[in-house]
Amino acid sequence: MSSLDPIPDDHRPLKLANLLFLTLCSAPDQSHLLTAPKLQRLTYYFWGLREFYTRPIDFHGEQWPELLHLDLLLYHELRVNFHGRFMLCKLTLRYPAGVASICYQMALHPGLFPVLQELYLMSPPEWDILCIMLEKRLVARTKGVKGLTRLYVGYVAPDIRHLIQTILNGQISERGSNYELSFLRISESLCDNTM
Repeated sequence: MSSLDPIPDDHRPLKLANLLFLTLCSAPDQSHLLTAPKLQRLTYYFWGLREFYTRPIDFHGEQWPELLHLDLLLYHELRVNFHGRFMLCKLTLRYPAGVASICYQMALHPGLFPVLQELYLMSPPEWDILCIMLEKRLVARTKGVKGLTRLYVGYVAPDIRHLIQTILNGQISERGSNYELSFLRISESLCDNTM
């Protein structure tokens, strides 16, 4: 091959058969280029320019079938979509948009992470969506979805903490409306001059 020959297809997937741990810093549209069937821990960072990356990051269960721990840190409002089933035991979300969108996906599809045991939310969640997601996972236990054994959410108001503990202990109790748990309601109460 001479130096003037075109470069072969540089968008071929990179297959790393025996890779177990990986820290990946890449553009969102590049994650599909890596297939590592034995990968157990993935730390994915991205802090590029927002205007260049508007498409969501897509993770496919068959791409990393043995992935046990996923840690996501994105500095934008990038959407992350999960396709298929994942055998994650631990999920760490370090950015606000990810906390909201992934809790929402887990509420819609409780079997998305059927063996998830530890969930770390490093940004405050939308409490209504978090409670709905936890309740859906609780109901899905009859279909083989495991309950969470550890949930980290930072500071939690006492009444919400009690509600979350009740759900994690296997009980669905009566609670306020989703609106009462929403950011909108909480921000309204913080701005209320009568309090």
